Amino acid sequence: MELAPVYKSYRLIVGAFLVDAVMGRLGLIETLNEVLGLERSRLARMAALYMVARVNVFDSVIDYSETNTVFEAPLSSQMASRLFLELIHDERMAFFKSWAARQPPATFMAFDVTSFSTLAKGVAASEFGYNRDGERILQINIGCYVSENFRLPVFYVTYNGSIVDHCALPSMMAYNTELGVSKVSFVMDRGFCSTNNVKYMDSNGHDFIIGVEKRYKTPRMALELLQSELTKVAN
Repeated sequence: MELAPVYKSYRLIVGAFLVDAVMGRLGLIETLNEVLGLERSRLARMAALYMVARVNVFDSVIDYSETNTVFEAPLSSQMASRLFLELIHDERMAFFKSWAARQPPATFMAFDVTSFSTLAKGVAASEFGYNRDGERILQINIGCYVSENFRLPVFYVTYNGSIVDHCALPSMMAYNTELGVSKVSFVMDRGFCSTNNVKYMDSNGHDFIIGVEKRYKTPRMALELLQSELTKVAN
């Protein structure tokens, strides 16, 4: 049964308090305050609450924030645009470094890449590339670290849509020192498997698990050597 408007509003307000409380317990609010200052942190939190509730463009954010009692002052689409525009690379990296430091030591870190299509104009990173949805449209790639133990994103970065997955690995790993990410084993799918990437990970001392293609000669030869030691687990 469709909810009456008053109950919809009540549900959204309660949801906003819940999400903000979770952000506080995770340490996200303290991290935002450290990096952005109290006022910009407040705007970022309101933007995040809107995105969680509406998953929509920001042209109606003023209507949402005016009915929300988490913050006294509302957020307009113009304020959101200015906030995003003024966020610089150093601030983003400072946030990720602080956020990564708050995570308990993780045994494994999953690394993967996805892409999202865009019709936006003037976005330098939007290019034609391998489109997972089979669309002939510009796209932007995003690489992300996720803590396997705690199932939370730790770091992400966007880059040009034409770059294939296995070419993104060295540039992504280059951020580890700046982020303070160490003593972590990386888990990746076979899209990252290449001779150069295996050599790169090994020479840089990164522990990793990576999927391989049996149709390639090198993995097939390695499997043949270890065939007697392998155990197949069936569901």
